Amino acid sequence: MGKKLQAIEKALGGLLVFAVFVVVIIQVFYRYVLDHPIFWSDELASYLFIWMVAIGTAYAQSSRSHVRMDIVSSRLPARLAWITGLALNVIILVCLISSLGPGLKLANLMMKFKTPGLRVSWAVVLISSPVCFTLVCLHIIEDTVTALRSRFGHRRQDSPRNAGRAS
Repeated sequence: MGKKLQAIEKALGGLLVFAVFVVVIIQVFYRYVLDHPIFWSDELASYLFIWMVAIGTAYAQSSRSHVRMDIVSSRLPARLAWITGLALNVIILVCLISSLGPGLKLANLMMKFKTPGLRVSWAVVLISSPVCFTLVCLHIIEDTVTALRSRFGHRRQDSPRNAGRAS
């Protein structure tokens, strides 16, 4: 699941970057060349940018591209650094999961309200945070499971489902 999701995030992120670029170029052209600004283009560019950041955050998590403050963990013994990393993953998961409910509640609450220019539901914009949180949680869970399996020597042939199969 991880590689497929990462590929989707990468493609969608690239598409969103391109869409923001196109909207801004069209906006500049209409405003300064035609002297007829498009009233909703700023809003669309902003909302596309919000979604780009949400999807980009998830992709950065999956590719381990986020900036990390490892000045302490890099100086710890390997076992303690591993435990610290695992603890940080759990803390981040707790924070993200605890933010999901309020994010969904806010998006649901704002469902009936429309944005000023595009006249789309605010939920379309606000749901980007819970989507981002969910994707990041999936990547952290996958990363944590991978770390646990590698640490404790989990091998496929040891699982009950693979018993009796030739290696």
